Amino acid sequence: MLVKLIATGLVLAAVGTTSVTTKDELKKLNRLELNESSIEWETTEIDLGEIEQGKPVDITFNFNNTGNEPVIISDVKAGCGCTIVNFDKKPIPSGDSSEITATFNAKAEGPFNKSIRVYTNVNDTPIILRFNGIVS
Repeated sequence: MLVKLIATGLVLAAVGTTSVTTKDELKKLNRLELNESSIEWETTEIDLGEIEQGKPVDITFNFNNTGNEPVIISDVKAGCGCTIVNFDKKPIPSGDSSEITATFNAKAEGPFNKSIRVYTNVNDTPIILRFNGIVS
């Protein structure tokens, strides 16, 4: 018990001597204290520009596990039947990277805006990934 109190005192003293100057640093400190999962996306929106009708296009959303617990992706759902999704079903360890991939096959010409919902142990609400473009 005494060792635990001394260790806690040392941690508090170390934290007390540092200054958290940004919101990002504060978020990182809070994640470390709470031992939780966290995802940092390279991007959550992709503009595909102009694509050909009936020619499938592959899309990749990269992310890093920036927390100190594994990230578990429980499900990924496309917003329509023209998009097929794939994801890593194994837990992603702290510090590792992974990706959500999708194949979009446009059936109609014109502009499009599509979404993919990603369900994880990070939040109760899904993460929304979006892609758009114009089908010619």
